[in-house]
Amino acid sequence: GEALALVHGDARLIVHDAQERGPARQYVERGGNKTYTCVCWSPGERLLGVGTAQGEIVVWDVIRGVRSAFGTKPPDWSASSGVDSITFCSWDKLLLVGSS
Repeated sequence: GEALALVHGDARLIVHDAQERGPARQYVERGGNKTYTCVCWSPGERLLGVGTAQGEIVVWDVIRGVRSAFGTKPPDWSASSGVDSITFCSWDKLLLVGSS
């Protein structure tokens, strides 16, 4: 693609435009103290999945510029586990997450 997504620890997701050589859009999680830990583009490059140190999963729709989904870690993960890795399956509908 022509964009680079970066997460910042203060719940900011910045998408940089490779052609413009600078930030194109910024997405900020409102309410609560979250620490973003990982990010992944969907295969169709429409969605960005983001994991947090608090064990939450956020999906941003970068075309519409809105948060399109939100979830939390499975109940069998330890209370202190955050999301360390995130990836989409090839058909854009399933998000896989991991924790150490």
